[in-house]
Amino acid sequence: MDKSWINPNKVNILNYHVPYYWKEFSSLGFDIQLSGHTHGGQFYPVVWFGNLMFKYTKGLFENRLGKYLHVTTGVGSMDAPMRWETESEIVVLHLKKV
Repeated sequence: MDKSWINPNKVNILNYHVPYYWKEFSSLGFDIQLSGHTHGGQFYPVVWFGNLMFKYTKGLFENRLGKYLHVTTGVGSMDAPMRWETESEIVVLHLKKV
C-alpha cells in the first residue's frame, strides 16, 4: 500500500467494511478504522456465532498504539429484515484535538 497519502500531522480515518486488519492498518498510520459488517449479530443465536467469528463485533476499541476501531451494528439488516437481541444505531463521532 502506498503510504504517501497518509499525513502523520492529520487524523487519518479508514472506512473498511469488515472489522479485519486493524493491526495492519494502524501500523500503516491510520488513526481510526470505521467498520460494520457484523450487524452486532443481528438476531439470536447469530449473536453467539458472530462473537466466535469476529474478534470485534460492535463498539469502540483502542489498541496499544493509541489507534481506534469502531464497529457499528448499523441501521439495517442483512437478508432477514429483523433484529433480535441487537439494536440498530447511527454513530456520531466527535473528534477533538488533544
